[in-house]
Amino acid sequence: MADRPSSSTARRHKHGDDSIGNFYIDQEIGKGSFAQVYSGRHKATGALVAIKAVELARLNKKLKDNLYGEIQILKALRHPHIVALHDCVESATHINLIMEYCELGDLSLFIKRREKLITNPATHDIARKYPNAPNSGLNEVVIRHFLKQLASALKFLREGNLVHRDIEAAEDVIKFPRETVVSSELKSLIRALLKQDLATRSDVVYGFAEVKYKQLVPLAPSMEHALGGRPTDQLGSEDDDDGLTAEAKLLLSEEALVLYVKALSLLAKSMDIASLWWTRKTRNESSGGHSSSREIAYQNMGMRINSAVQWIRTRFNEVLEKAEIIRLKLVEAQNLLPEDHASHPSNHRAETTIASGSSADGVFLTPGISAEKLMYERAVEMSRNAAINEIANEDLPGCELSYITAIRMLEAVLDNDDELPKRRVSGASKEDKHAGREDLAGDMDAEDQQVVQKMIQMVTTRLGLVRKKTQAIAAAAKAQQQQQQSLRRRSGDMTTRGTPAT
Repeated sequence: MADRPSSSTARRHKHGDDSIGNFYIDQEIGKGSFAQVYSGRHKATGALVAIKAVELARLNKKLKDNLYGEIQILKALRHPHIVALHDCVESATHINLIMEYCELGDLSLFIKRREKLITNPATHDIARKYPNAPNSGLNEVVIRHFLKQLASALKFLREGNLVHRDIEAAEDVIKFPRETVVSSELKSLIRALLKQDLATRSDVVYGFAEVKYKQLVPLAPSMEHALGGRPTDQLGSEDDDDGLTAEAKLLLSEEALVLYVKALSLLAKSMDIASLWWTRKTRNESSGGHSSSREIAYQNMGMRINSAVQWIRTRFNEVLEKAEIIRLKLVEAQNLLPEDHASHPSNHRAETTIASGSSADGVFLTPGISAEKLMYERAVEMSRNAAINEIANEDLPGCELSYITAIRMLEAVLDNDDELPKRRVSGASKEDKHAGREDLAGDMDAEDQQVVQKMIQMVTTRLGLVRKKTQAIAAAAKAQQQQQQSLRRRSGDMTTRGTPAT
């Protein structure tokens, strides 16, 4: 994400003044890859607005054309549940979009801070009338109300032959008119983690790679047609300009590729483990003499293993297909670089190409790019953000999910040092086995491994504390609810006894 100014001084340095057209510029309230968002006020009326300042230097020709097209669409849209574009002021360095101000920010922040709605004057009445259930999401009435608004806006767009392809909580902003009740939707934060150990680790790595993939390939290869998109046989064509610079494509492609390769290695190891289990099961069945209870246990375990294997096969094929698409994207990006760039094909040395250190044979990668480094940095970032929310007692379920994901990611970093499946090394010499482990260990030395292991222990400790805190909050809420019910029953008994006979 692009850097942004963090003070009014930096803001004035970028714009040269503290006003744009008929509006004064106040503090920064948001940022994006190509723009910063500020709060602003109309010079005459004092009405609040949001000013989105898009830096022209960050946009290529196609992105500029897309932006101008979006501006024309927004100017024509007038709907109570679509953020309005009031004006557009262009300078030599920026395109400034003067937009409707939504005082409570985006929906994801509203969901995270749902426990504090009662303390905000703008949401106090809503929170009092429609309270959230303890240790749960938003009130169902609030959810339905917002979904109705969202559906109304989408229907309006569809009637105008327009499609919004990025519906998520962070893209939805909330405005609370004083005379009406405006509510929010419940966003599920925790998915069931059905896969365990290596399969779970591969799923975490796959999810991280998908973030990079979607920036390079907006439409999934499995889709024949997307809303407003092209058929998959046209993806990757020469006239495809997704607005990214060659260096940005290079970086995203390299990161996605090493992550997909890492996911493939974890999935392959999962298949090896499953194969070893089936071999052992077959050998035990042939020997006979097992009790009926043990046979039932084997059957139940066999069903679970078979289900996991089917999932692993499907995921392996999907990752393999996407890795090939990313490889082509990487080669394309390298060819677009200047000839004096270190990653241009003319500067690739044969020995560097083969010994890339990333298990991506035949592909040149920038030195220092590795899945382990990317995963470690991401795990540290997730843990740090979760710790901040945990201290503030905000979004504890989200903290728990972040800690779990970080642990799985760190375990995947250390996975190269795990014992190799016996089937692969059973016929090898001790020297071959040791060499195989060293080859899989990559560039991680003992000190790096200790750092990762300590990080896992620290995050695991934080996870345990979050779970205890969540349980304590749930228990306190339950006790309070029982106490209130008891008081209501007592009040009802007293009212009944005090009623005079007729």
